[in-house]
Amino acid sequence: MEWMNHKGSKIFFTDFSGLDPKNMIDRLNASFEEIEKASGPIKLLANYEATSISPKFIEAYAAWGKKIKSKVDRNAVYGLNLAKRVMLKTFNTVNDLDIRVFETREEALDYLTK
Repeated sequence: MEWMNHKGSKIFFTDFSGLDPKNMIDRLNASFEEIEKASGPIKLLANYEATSISPKFIEAYAAWGKKIKSKVDRNAVYGLNLAKRVMLKTFNTVNDLDIRVFETREEALDYLTK
């Protein structure tokens, strides 16, 4: 997890790629603790390549998502397969969030910096 600049925009990036479910939750908690301290509006980017999303991760993300929703300007992810995309669509609807999915990191960064 790190703050990065792209085309003049400050973006918080979290890389979940290749992590097991427990480490994903640990990284999620650490990321959102950092985001909670920051002043908004915040642009978020996350990589989910080669991951397995557990029910506990979904619960943790939903809880954090509600806490930081007012700070988030844009939220983009990449690295999701079709099944995870369907899960995210439902997750967005149930939790009233707007997390956008992109094929590549570059497409996600372009969306975040519009």
